[in-house]
Amino acid sequence: MHKLERKDVILNKIIEKNFISSKDLFDYAFSIGINKTTARRDLKELQDEEKISLTFGGITSRVENIYETDRSEKVQHKNFEKNIMAREAIKFIKDDEIIFCSPGTTIERFVREIKTKVKLLVTNSFPVFLEAWKNNKIVDVFLLGGIFKEKSQVFYNRNTKKYLEGIKFSKLFFSCLSLDYEGNIYDDFVPEVDTLRDALKISKEKILLVDSSKIKDEGIEKVTNIKEIDIVITDEKSKEKIGTRFPNVNIIYSNGEKNE
Repeated sequence: MHKLERKDVILNKIIEKNFISSKDLFDYAFSIGINKTTARRDLKELQDEEKISLTFGGITSRVENIYETDRSEKVQHKNFEKNIMAREAIKFIKDDEIIFCSPGTTIERFVREIKTKVKLLVTNSFPVFLEAWKNNKIVDVFLLGGIFKEKSQVFYNRNTKKYLEGIKFSKLFFSCLSLDYEGNIYDDFVPEVDTLRDALKISKEKILLVDSSKIKDEGIEKVTNIKEIDIVITDEKSKEKIGTRFPNVNIIYSNGEKNE
C-alpha cells in the first residue's frame, strides 16, 4: 500500500471514531496489512500535520467528522430539559457583563432567554451568534471566525488566543458532550475544545449546562473537571446518576434545588 493511501486509511478510521485507543488502531492496522512500526510512523506524521492528537493510550481526530450528528437533529432532543436549564442559567447574568457562550443547542436556548443587559457576548457558534443578534438585551456580539464546520455550525481557529487577547469574561456558559462519574467533562472535536479551554482560562465564573442524558461513563476529548466549574445546572433526573459524588460542587437541579 502506498504511503499516502496508507495514511488516508488510518486517518479515516480515526475520523470515523473521533477517538480510538492505540490498541484498537494498531489491531485495525494489522488487519489491513500495516505493521505496528509503520503505523506509529504514520501517526507521528499525521500529528505533525495537525490532523490528529496523540494522547496517553489513544488518538483523537482534529479533522471534521462526517459521522457527527447534525445540529438539526440535536435541536429536537431533550427540549423540556433544555428550556428549564436555560431559564435557570439566565438568573446568573448581571447588568453589563461580558460573557462567553460555547456552541450547543442548550446554549442557543439560553441566549434566546436572556433578559438582562449584556455588554458583550463572544461565541464561536453561528446559531448562538444569530440568537444573540436577535436579542435586543445584548448590546454587542463578537463571532470568532475561522474554518466553518457545517454540521455543528461552529467556527474553529488555531489562533483563538490572539482573538481573545485582552478580554476577561465575567462569566462563561457552556454545554458538553458528556460528563463522566469522575467529574470529567468532555467534548468531541479537538479544535473546538481548544477554543473552550482558552476561554475558560480567562473567565471569572464558569457555568455548565448539562442534561441527565449526557451523564455517562464515557468521553472523547477532556475539557476540564467539574471541580473547576463554579455552577452546574442540570435536570432532576441527574440526581439518580450523580447522587453524592460531588459534594463540594454547586449543582442546581431544574427545580432550583442545590446540592451544596
